[in-house]
Amino acid sequence: MKGTALLINDDQIVTVLENVSAEVYEEIASQENHDEVQCTINEKEVEFGPITKVVWLEDQVDWQYGY
Repeated sequence: MKGTALLINDDQIVTVLENVSAEVYEEIASQENHDEVQCTINEKEVEFGPITKVVWLEDQVDWQYGY
């Protein structure tokens, strides 16, 4: 199953990861409130800064809707 993950940090900056597997979401969500968040996407290690909240959407976001 693939979907969209929204990563939110303390500064209210949102990082959107589209078309990611539920396993990647779970890996990121398990690291909430850590100083550094790491995961593997498309066989590459990706690092993010501190993430305070991770939200999962099963479908892709309709960006034309006005988000």
